[in-house]
Amino acid sequence: MKTPQKLISQCLLIAGLLGALTQAAQAVELKAVTQNLPPFSSLVDGKVVGFSNELLDLVLKESGHTLASKELQPWVRAYAMAQEQPNTLIYTMARTPERQSLFQWVGPISKRRIYLYKHRDRKDINLKSLDDARRYTIGVLRESASAKELVESGFEVGKHLDL
Repeated sequence: MKTPQKLISQCLLIAGLLGALTQAAQAVELKAVTQNLPPFSSLVDGKVVGFSNELLDLVLKESGHTLASKELQPWVRAYAMAQEQPNTLIYTMARTPERQSLFQWVGPISKRRIYLYKHRDRKDINLKSLDDARRYTIGVLRESASAKELVESGFEVGKHLDL
């Protein structure tokens, strides 16, 4: 039977400069960035916490590496930092075909689902299909996999989607 740490490390999604984690002979100062995405990651008393952070910490401990910093950033900024800044990894992000070759990946931490939410007092909104949502404006996170998927499904920014 696998130990919990090994099982957890196999289920962790960390993208970015993970090649540095496998180069034990080379001391590399790593920075980690993520977004506010409870329960995976959030800021509590000035510290980044959450399920993804616990998994990242276990993987780093198992590999013998440490982080110079762990930052919670707006999604677009975190995504840009991971692509532009050396030795920066990003974690808790959807693995999409467009992103596949941009990062080195380590397993999934959960299934990805897109949900549409409405205010509980809006009894008039009852969607039977995704097409029914076209009658409303949907707020989505700029550059998110969900926004891109909705655009690919025919939703238009400015008409159906508010970034």
